[in-house]
Parts: sequence; C-alpha cells; structure tokens
Amino acid sequence: QKTHNNGYAKAYASELAQVRKMKNMVSGAKLSMEQVQLRLSTVSELGDVVVTLSPAMSLIKGLSSSLSGIMPEANASMQDLSSILGDVLTGSSVSDNGLLDNGISENSDTLAILEEAHSVIEGQTKVSIPEVPDSLKHDIIQNRSQGTLI
Repeated sequence: QKTHNNGYAKAYASELAQVRKMKNMVSGAKLSMEQVQLRLSTVSELGDVVVTLSPAMSLIKGLSSSLSGIMPEANASMQDLSSILGDVLTGSSVSDNGLLDNGISENSDTLAILEEAHSVIEGQTKVSIPEVPDSLKHDIIQNRSQGTLI
C-alpha cells in the first residue's frame, strides 16, 4: 500500500547508504587483513622481516583510523597488532604479560592473531639460528656452576 511517506523513504535510503558504506569499509578492512596475513606467511628469513612487514604496518595503521568510528574494539586490536609488529621491526621482544595486561580486553581473535604471529616468528628464528651444540651447553653449565666465565 502506497502512502507516499517521502520522509520515511529518505530516512531509510540514508540509513541503507550508511550501512552499505560500512559494509564496504569492513570488506576493505578484511581484504587488507588478508594481505597482512599473506605477508606474514611469506616471511622466509629474518633479514626479510623489515621489507615484508613495513607495508603491513602502514596498512594496519590506516585500517585502525578508518575502523575506529564504527568498531572501537577493532581499533584497540589493530593498535596492539601495530605495536607488536613495530616491536618485531625494531628487534625488541614482546613479553607475555606486556600488551594484554594494560586494561585492554582480551578476545579470542586478538589471542589467535598473537599466537599466529608468535609461531611464525618462532619458526623463522629456529630455521635461521642453529641450536647450541650439547657439548657447548654442558661446558656453559659447568662454568656457571664453578663461577667462571667463558
């Protein structure tokens, strides 16, 4: 039944346009995060980390600002991820109690991303840096117990 409620039609059209804009923004963010995931999965050597992660850092910072208006919790997660990647780029380490104990609520997505990043970095480190030989470990332990330095 047509009642010619132009005011309602304009309001609905405006809301629909906003929903579509947000859908496009979220879709773009999803694609960008897939690019970040792809970049993280293609890191083959520790020397390539800076070259590989620098574009990912700029993507995450851009997504963080664009998503902050519609999804504040995503903004906090993006800032955490950006901070972690920044630490990786500068060569510093992230402690297990560092970022998530500062009042930011933990969620399963954040923890999954952190675990995935940790496992990638750990795997690359194990591949790039050889294990200490057992004989050397034994010598180090013996010298420490005797109080002497190597």
